[in-house]
Amino acid sequence: MHAPDVKAAVDMFDRYPEIGTKEIKELFGVGSDMATRLKKKAKLQMVEDNTYTFMPKNVDTVSAYKAWGIDINNYRRRYERLKKSGVYKTPSTEQYDEPESEEG
Repeated sequence: MHAPDVKAAVDMFDRYPEIGTKEIKELFGVGSDMATRLKKKAKLQMVEDNTYTFMPKNVDTVSAYKAWGIDINNYRRRYERLKKSGVYKTPSTEQYDEPESEEG
């Protein structure tokens, strides 16, 4: 198992209030068995945090990151530094420009 990529960890935290086995496997690059063990650890943290999920097979992202020792604020700072240094490119504003309208 490896530490999650900074961008992936921040994106997943912001995108999903709850995560399942698929997301855990993607985040850590692990197989189903390890993802299940990580999910169990997160569920124990959820009990401690008195947190529930909408989907029973998922875990609360905040509790999960806490259980796994991922300090999201630290990851955010790192991600911002990496963006500033050019490691992660931000989308160009040109691709969001409105297309020119045809006159006629």
